[in-house]
Amino acid sequence: MLRIFRVDHHDELSIQDPRLMYIDVTKDTNIKQEYIKKKVPKMRNSPFPLYLKNYVLWDESGLIMKSIKNDDELEVEESELPKAFYGYYETRDASVVAFYLNDEELEFLKSKNQARNIRYEFFDENQPGVGTSTWLLFPGRIELGSHYVSTYGLRTKRIEGEPRMFYFTENDRLFCGTISMSISTIEVKDILDCPRSQYDISEKVYKFDTHRDGAMFGSKLDTKFLAKHLGVPLKFLDQTFMPE
Repeated sequence: MLRIFRVDHHDELSIQDPRLMYIDVTKDTNIKQEYIKKKVPKMRNSPFPLYLKNYVLWDESGLIMKSIKNDDELEVEESELPKAFYGYYETRDASVVAFYLNDEELEFLKSKNQARNIRYEFFDENQPGVGTSTWLLFPGRIELGSHYVSTYGLRTKRIEGEPRMFYFTENDRLFCGTISMSISTIEVKDILDCPRSQYDISEKVYKFDTHRDGAMFGSKLDTKFLAKHLGVPLKFLDQTFMPE
């Protein structure tokens, strides 16, 4: 559930969704101490936490998306809030990662860059233990042979700031992948900044392939168990989970 902390008011959003949980506080309430740092309960008969990692502060300045992971915050429109039901909504200006094997690839990547926040990472293919795996191109799951793409995804996960999207080049073509889709990539024209929400990442890159997108699949399971916990039907993309 997405917690909405209403500061000194009792207004409701135009969005009607049982996954929104209103909590009334005052401007003097220490929200972190009284709510965020408390142990999160689990959904009934499941290992999943009841509350999302994102939460919202709603005060006189508007809707502020926040996170239990850091102190960064982001002012958002009401229409952005449901995106948190489909995965983490990044409140920081997270970078994208561009992997290169040599100077020629680095120059190519720089020529394609339109991102404000990018991190170029040299990948030493001769280091011990480096291996390749099957590489798939979407749409269509076209096999492109073996590549370091799965290792790129693992390396991206370990980079400070937790980027979720990476780029690389092969034969003067530019490819994009995400940490939640492992060996699957798409071909793109330019390097762009990563969207804030997992919803937008999944829509942009993989057109909501929830079967193979680990992040979206996890959110799908969350929704299924939450429907049972709340005792109400919940919609997830084109599916509706019933409280069986």
